[in-house]
Amino acid sequence: MLGRVMSLGMFSAFGVAPLSFALAGILVNFNLTILFTVAGSIMLITSFSLAANPSVRKIN
Repeated sequence: MLGRVMSLGMFSAFGVAPLSFALAGILVNFNLTILFTVAGSIMLITSFSLAANPSVRKIN
């Protein structure tokens, strides 16, 4: 089971990388501050939404 989960994680990481590089390239053309603001906002929204989910907090 661990191999299947790991393969899914690696596939999603390598699959999303080109899209994130393209988005970062577009945002850095506007302003570097905007790039870091958007990246930080995405991380904050993700962490707060996961912290608000009771099933995630109950993982042992």
